[in-house]
Amino acid sequence: MHRGRQPEKNDVADAEAIVEAAQRPTMRFVEPKTKEQQSRAIVFRTREQFVNQRTELVNALRAHLYEFGYVAPQGIGHLPRLAEIVEDESADLPDLVRDVCSALLDQIDQLSSRLAALKKTMDTLSKQAATSRRLQTMPGVGPI
Repeated sequence: MHRGRQPEKNDVADAEAIVEAAQRPTMRFVEPKTKEQQSRAIVFRTREQFVNQRTELVNALRAHLYEFGYVAPQGIGHLPRLAEIVEDESADLPDLVRDVCSALLDQIDQLSSRLAALKKTMDTLSKQAATSRRLQTMPGVGPI
């Protein structure tokens, strides 16, 4: 065996490591997550993914309009201004750009609707769990 090189990984080596770890008195084991816990985690991860996708779409829309001289501040709160520019027939935008930007706006609307539905689900879940209700009594802690 060369210096600094790790031994081969295989089932026998894995089994030996598991037996050795199980025999240690200080070894702590993690309880597997329940299906309910896994389901909640999926809801939270999906929401986070949708938020990231929506942010990407808004940034793409801003970038496309910026190429034609239309500047808008960052943030989802300024989306109505971007929509006004796209829908304004007097805006100096080629039809192709207007069509692409409209498609982006439609996609953003769909994601926003899905995010609202997920928020309702998360609110319901947080009201059902005793731990969540207790944590939400702390200042600055919202739905968990």
